[in-house]
Amino acid sequence: MISLAQVVERTISSILSTKKRGTPSKRWDIGENGHTTNHLDVEKAQKVVNEYGMALERASYHNRREIIRLINNLANGEESAHNVSASLWEKRGRPYDLFALKCDISLLPYPKETIREAIELLLKYEKCPENIQLLESGLRYLEAFA
Repeated sequence: MISLAQVVERTISSILSTKKRGTPSKRWDIGENGHTTNHLDVEKAQKVVNEYGMALERASYHNRREIIRLINNLANGEESAHNVSASLWEKRGRPYDLFALKCDISLLPYPKETIREAIELLLKYEKCPENIQLLESGLRYLEAFA
């Protein structure tokens, strides 16, 4: 499986070949606090998506580490099995968030809307089905950040 960065690189190459044929590029600017003003250009979209890919890796590592810690705490009696069970049953609380793969929104390098716009821009130019699937997965994973 290829990485999100490779998808972005292929998309950029595809876009650059499209530009040579005379297709105008859209332009967005990332303003203060990462919010978009107007539109992203392809290079900024690539930067946003690459940084988002790195944030996904950090979030995955963080969740995996926290799940291991929770399991160890359960095994050592430092965490109540009843509390964890109640969290999972009620679908709220830190144990539920961990096992539901919820991620801390502070791990995102840009606001969710900026990341969504960047992925949607790259999707407009991507032709490879595998890359399209990865970018669409990136959109779905974005919902895990809360």
